[in-house]
Amino acid sequence: ARRACAVIVNYFKHVQRGRRALSILRLTLKFKWNGPLVYRRGINTV
Repeated sequence: ARRACAVIVNYFKHVQRGRRALSILRLTLKFKWNGPLVYRRGINTV
């Protein structure tokens, strides 16, 4: 159980660190693949 908690905590730390980069990457992919309309919609959702 202790080990699982440590893994979860490390995971969340990693997610928080990578969240900004991940969202930028996601928006870039959305823009590339689906075009400006979906890109705008994504910004409105966030």
